[in-house]
Amino acid sequence: YQRRVHGSDFMIPTASDAPTGAGAIALVKDLRWPLEALIFTVGFIDTPAPPLASQQTILEYMQVWSKYCRAEFVLETANPLNAIIRVTLDHTKWGVPGGYWSYLGTTIMDDRLARKPTMCLDNIIAKAAAIRARGGMDELMRVVPHEVGHTLGFPHEHMREEIVARIDKEAAYRYYGAPPNNWTRAQVDQQVLQPLAPGTLQATRVDGQSVMCYQIPAEITIDRQGISGGNGLDQLDAWFVSALYP
Repeated sequence: YQRRVHGSDFMIPTASDAPTGAGAIALVKDLRWPLEALIFTVGFIDTPAPPLASQQTILEYMQVWSKYCRAEFVLETANPLNAIIRVTLDHTKWGVPGGYWSYLGTTIMDDRLARKPTMCLDNIIAKAAAIRARGGMDELMRVVPHEVGHTLGFPHEHMREEIVARIDKEAAYRYYGAPPNNWTRAQVDQQVLQPLAPGTLQATRVDGQSVMCYQIPAEITIDRQGISGGNGLDQLDAWFVSALYP
């Protein structure tokens, strides 16, 4: 199974909804959470609310990070719009981009995002069931910890300078410009080819198997060696988050 990216996966608020932030395993230093602010209430904000069993299933996948760090994720059912992490499973109800994405780090606390989604997991329960029925990977394990990683302040690992330098730009434009992505060259630049500034990051060595790394197919790399990407937290993810948020 090869992951092709559908739309932006992490988001920094823009002037229309919140102040502009930095950049898309590393940490964006300016967006790091204080250690005393790592209990996250999670609200599923669609109306009608998704089944409680679906909410609890997604919450369990969020809590994968909790095995290795101080972060806790607590379901808020009474007032989901007041939760810290506000999840939609149907972007059409909110006029926001579709697919899978999350705002990055502490930007989710900006007042101009109040009572709006900070994370989108479009129809993920049904999609995960369909992939599982075909004998595919655990879509929930691949996606939910990745998006929660963005909430914790972790940008895309595949946008580190060392990985971007290995990508054949013209091949990337063709690959991501084709269905199902249909990206413009500008979108490919933004999501794949624009490296993160090292000075903004607190980082480990580059980790091509991190949960924060997309799969990069061999056909778009200069050396024709693909990057596997992560289907869940690897050992370096676990070590890094335990050091940042002990």
